[in-house]
Amino acid sequence: MSLVSINEVHQNEIVDLDFCPVDDLRDKRSYLLASCSKDHSVKIFDPNDEYLEVKHIQDHSSAVIGIKFIDDTNSSEIRLVSADTKGVISVRSIDEELQLTEPIKKDMTGNKVYCMINSENNIFLGMDKKVQISQLKSNNSIISKKSGGAVSASVREYIKMEADEVSLY
Repeated sequence: MSLVSINEVHQNEIVDLDFCPVDDLRDKRSYLLASCSKDHSVKIFDPNDEYLEVKHIQDHSSAVIGIKFIDDTNSSEIRLVSADTKGVISVRSIDEELQLTEPIKKDMTGNKVYCMINSENNIFLGMDKKVQISQLKSNNSIISKKSGGAVSASVREYIKMEADEVSLY
């Protein structure tokens, strides 16, 4: 492995990175890389243009710990989801011209968030000893998942839910 470049892009530590999932190389979004930092910001870069910064987003009032591009299977929209340590989720759509919609924000629980992952349109937040499972809707709003009520499951309950779903296949 050889070093390609080193770019100082945030004022504080970078906590997470994600590449956009678009496969069509004619789409400008297929090249995007997003980063989030303890400096409360999210930045989007174009790796094909020497990692030029194309967007600087300041939606959060605390350290941003997770950033994910989510491909909407029902449209050509790409969503950019970020989560901060105060439990605030910000969702924006990004179009083919790299224009961002206004953020839709939701305070999930007020608990400190440590990590975030996604599966299709689901968002999983690791908070203290819980996993919060929520779903992204087509209008970028976020709803809690599981029987229509709020979801806060212990890690053991989450693992059991995953095992039950897998056993169905």
